[in-house]
Amino acid sequence: MAQTKATWQERESSLLVGAPLVLLPAIAILPTLAFLIVSPRFAHARLLGCVLIPLYGAAEVYGLGRLAFCMRKQFDVISFFAAGVLFVLVVVMTFTGVMMVGLVFRG
Repeated sequence: MAQTKATWQERESSLLVGAPLVLLPAIAILPTLAFLIVSPRFAHARLLGCVLIPLYGAAEVYGLGRLAFCMRKQFDVISFFAAGVLFVLVVVMTFTGVMMVGLVFRG
């Protein structure tokens, strides 16, 4: 099968769908772990946290796939914005990892 070149509308749509699916779960993982799993605030909070964590992971994988579609072969403004979203993701995940270490080793 011959692969057709993606139009800019398809790539823009992938960026608009993929960016929130990548960034929102990355930002939400730390409060979910802190307030639902480590120190539950209400009954069945751990159950809710354990359900949300895999959903966050699935959203991350799907969103990263959409962003990878944006960055195929040509470099233009859509690829630039997708790369910016990936850079923000790296910063958020680094901060989240540092905060998780602080959460685990708190005194």
